[in-house]
Amino acid sequence: MYQILFALVNDPLGLPVEAIWEYGILAVIAVVAFILGSELSLGEDWDDMARWAARLVVFAALWATAYALIAVFRWIVTNWLLTMGLVAVGVIAVYAIYVMIRYWMFRV
Repeated sequence: MYQILFALVNDPLGLPVEAIWEYGILAVIAVVAFILGSELSLGEDWDDMARWAARLVVFAALWATAYALIAVFRWIVTNWLLTMGLVAVGVIAVYAIYVMIRYWMFRV
């Protein structure tokens, strides 16, 4: 049962990249899920079911992480000017906080 679910989940899942990259990413995720699922051993009756359940959970978590990272990277590349502006504002804010803390700590 879990093998069928894993096969359905392992189909192309619509990552926001080209098809060849998606198959490569899914292959790496499937290998990592297989390795982590193989490490789990609860006993003779539950071993197969637990291994497939662990593979499903690990695969789903890794896929969601990969999707989020790809989406964030594509947004940053698309909106690079806005990103640089936000980074500059962040750096200025951190420097301003640093200066205020130094001033309040060492004023005599």
